[in-house]
Amino acid sequence: MLLCWICNSMVKDWIVEIVEVDWGIANRFSDGVIEINRHLRIENPKLYRSVLRHELQNIEDTFSWKELKHDLINDEKSHPWQFLKFMIRHPKSLTQFLPFYYSRKRGFVLDVNLSLMYLILVIIIFSSIGIGLKFF
Repeated sequence: MLLCWICNSMVKDWIVEIVEVDWGIANRFSDGVIEINRHLRIENPKLYRSVLRHELQNIEDTFSWKELKHDLINDEKSHPWQFLKFMIRHPKSLTQFLPFYYSRKRGFVLDVNLSLMYLILVIIIFSSIGIGLKFF
């Protein structure tokens, strides 16, 4: 299913194409396309709207520190347990946690924000191990 959405209140007069897919939770691309898992709309419309609002707020920049902060500190009132229940029912949604993936339509896709978060996590872990070994 393909929907068009005119969003005047959240972003500057964008026409956003919303494509429903069977994997991940939601992704926003620089060409104005938002891919969102179709099962969210069917099983949990409230969570679907929350995720869609979050993605619409990201639509202005392809990557910025402001967007990274927005992804880390989500203002939406979605409860993590709702996402967990959804992911248990739909294992393909776990691909949301991959920093890169391949699709026939888009080719190789790299999620810069998620890659940076994983890099920071690895640095913290190895720094902690290094400090622990030094003082052990």
